[in-house]
Amino acid sequence: MRFTILVETSRYLFVLICRLNILFLSTWKPAVMTGSGWLLAFLGVVCAYTGNSPRQKEQRVNISMYHVNPIRYHGVTNMDLADAAGDAFFDLRGIGIPSFCRNSTSHYGLCDNPEAEGSDRVVTRVLIETENKFSDYGMCNICVDGTALYSFPPLPCTVGEYVCVCEGWFPFIRTKCKDELIGREEITVLGEVFPGAPEFFYWQANFAQRLEGFWYSMSERGENKTWRLVEEQKRVNATCQNKALMSSIRGRNPSCFDACPQPKNMTSDCNILCSMDVLLGPSGGSEITGKGGLNGSELTLMWLDAFEACPHLPY
Repeated sequence: MRFTILVETSRYLFVLICRLNILFLSTWKPAVMTGSGWLLAFLGVVCAYTGNSPRQKEQRVNISMYHVNPIRYHGVTNMDLADAAGDAFFDLRGIGIPSFCRNSTSHYGLCDNPEAEGSDRVVTRVLIETENKFSDYGMCNICVDGTALYSFPPLPCTVGEYVCVCEGWFPFIRTKCKDELIGREEITVLGEVFPGAPEFFYWQANFAQRLEGFWYSMSERGENKTWRLVEEQKRVNATCQNKALMSSIRGRNPSCFDACPQPKNMTSDCNILCSMDVLLGPSGGSEITGKGGLNGSELTLMWLDAFEACPHLPY
């Protein structure tokens, strides 16, 4: 008990000294640095490095982020979040996944993701306080078969729990994330496609280049240190949002959807092609183009309007 009091008292005294030192250095302008001047400067560096500089505290900002996951999960620890454009990318790209999964033998982890399919999913808007400094993005997913998705060598995980995998020190090595900072990645990294790729990857690349959003990974190591969850602001049923989104898309070219063999089956190949024509233009599945369809701002606004159209689900 006495040791704890001593440590806390010492810490507060050190913070006080740091603040007084910064105040003094901000007004002190010596012509020549003396021994005491070098000591004060060194103390300023130590204060900044140890996080006791008040200027570091002022760098913390609040960022609105969104997340899609099954309703049984709460909080954001070890989960991937996104800004509005980044989550719009996730959902708009997802329109093409049923067709891709039916017509491709290599699924790249896209066809069995509990965050992308299921009637129990919700979309949540949260407010995150962060130091506004970021690290490498981690791929955070629900453990499905006892091995973390995308890990190499295989990383054991507990089925049903979220786990984050980050790039290792050696190429192709992906292991458990160890950084305390929020991971961040621009979705434009998915804006490239190899020649002859399935049309799904052209859709993906076009959405990435137009939306230019961000994905974030919330490593448990940094929770309440470099970041914290301030508030869960709104949560809606993902099916509700998807219906509102698809209604908006359909309303832009109803004749195309009505001509499909199953006009109301939005996961049929015909309906998916109609959706992509509306969103990206007729060549969106065969070339990277900014022509046709909607621009990034229009795509994001369409997604946000669908989110706001749905009622809030209590926690």
